[in-house]
Amino acid sequence: TGEMPKSINYLATMYVVVAIICQIFSKLSDNGYGVPLTFYFSLFIFPVSGWVLYKAQSLANFSGDDVNGNSNNKITFLNYIWLILGFAFWLLILLGVYAKAVGI
Repeated sequence: TGEMPKSINYLATMYVVVAIICQIFSKLSDNGYGVPLTFYFSLFIFPVSGWVLYKAQSLANFSGDDVNGNSNNKITFLNYIWLILGFAFWLLILLGVYAKAVGI
């Protein structure tokens, strides 16, 4: 057993605020305002979103009496498929960012 995480309310609020900020910077970038800073800032918000979702998962594990997540700690064949698809998705995003940066 571990220390009980904080309430899900603040995590949900943080996630919504981060998502709104990300959308604002994304729209600014799409419309040519503050480029490339607004574009890069919208990408840098992803780790914050990941942290919030990690904390929410910790709370879900705690409430399910599985603090360490032992009931779902193995990678299955379908997990590998999703990992490959996610890798391909991010590779395409990075290639697009690179192409835009060099003017291709």
